[in-house]
Amino acid sequence: MSVPLSEEYRVNIKVLDEHHERLFNMIERLRSAVAEGRGREEAEKILGELCDYAEEHFSVEEGMMKEAKYAALSAHRVAHREFISQVREMMTESAKGKKNTLSLDIAAFLNDWLRKHIRIADQQYAPLLKSKGYK
Repeated sequence: MSVPLSEEYRVNIKVLDEHHERLFNMIERLRSAVAEGRGREEAEKILGELCDYAEEHFSVEEGMMKEAKYAALSAHRVAHREFISQVREMMTESAKGKKNTLSLDIAAFLNDWLRKHIRIADQQYAPLLKSKGYK
């Protein structure tokens, strides 16, 4: 089930909004798996997909920021790397079966991080990218 991206999470750059929507939908898949009691089995699969896709998204986003000469690119890049590192750590913990509620923790972390990151950090670069012709 695909959930449309809420207006508050749009940067109004088509490709990035599409990426963000896909990331939110991956998180929703994880939540659904947890609600249906399939969280542990689905967590590793969904997390792997999410991690791979997040890296792809971050690469595209950072490429746009670099081309536009976004001054805060380095800090943004650090936030992206920390996110990937945290997700990979969660994947490792999930694989080891350390915690029964790990998939709930993962869904909450992913949702919270993505929402804050888009509303704060991504909104800061959006005007510059739009001024450089990104639509």
